[in-house]
Amino acid sequence: MILTDKSEIGRALSLYDKFLFWEYSDQETPLLGAELVVPRVICYGTLNEIIRLFVIFPPDSSYDVVNRDADSILKKRLF
Repeated sequence: MILTDKSEIGRALSLYDKFLFWEYSDQETPLLGAELVVPRVICYGTLNEIIRLFVIFPPDSSYDVVNRDADSILKKRLF
């Protein structure tokens, strides 16, 4: 199941830990796109937060973002 309604996506993004999107207000966070959310969650999020990405954004768009930014994402990933 993938969320398609923007309000559902916004609600799902607002459930992420605030430190991931610290420079955005609570009103801006629900409007963020996959190109910003996916790398941050992969680099700094927990495994559960990464798994939630597959519900929020279509796997194809997430894959495109990761494929495009793979080097920088892997260098930033905190283990």
